[in-house]
Amino acid sequence: MIPAIDYPPEDARFVSQFEHQVRAYVEAARRDPFAAQHLVALQDQVMAQLEDVIRVMAQGFVDDTPLRSPVMNGRPMNVAAMASMARARQTTRTDRLELAAGIIYGTLVNEHNPDWNVMQPSTYDPSAMGAIAALLSAKIELPLGH
Repeated sequence: MIPAIDYPPEDARFVSQFEHQVRAYVEAARRDPFAAQHLVALQDQVMAQLEDVIRVMAQGFVDDTPLRSPVMNGRPMNVAAMASMARARQTTRTDRLELAAGIIYGTLVNEHNPDWNVMQPSTYDPSAMGAIAALLSAKIELPLGH
């Protein structure tokens, strides 16, 4: 289980104010086309930053086992075997990215859930969503022509 964060009173007010501001801005964006455009741009920027964090995190999961040589039993490997190895490496890379994304997004969604455990899906609670997850999950309709 991931321990709950006990914010000092000043930080708790900041987090609460930040969440309130994000949620108020999302609501305003639903009524105001100009605010909607800015919110969608902000969502894109936050997603780009999260994707960078996910890539860096996934690199930390890299297996340091050396790649097999293209020579097997003293004979050169054929192209099909090399392609198979490349596909296996790509699958492993994709799995690492998915694991990192699951941890990052799960953390954002369960920000206020002290019982959340990444290894136990039953502890997932979308009602514990923090401000960043609320921002990213907001569905904003842009007016035509924008």
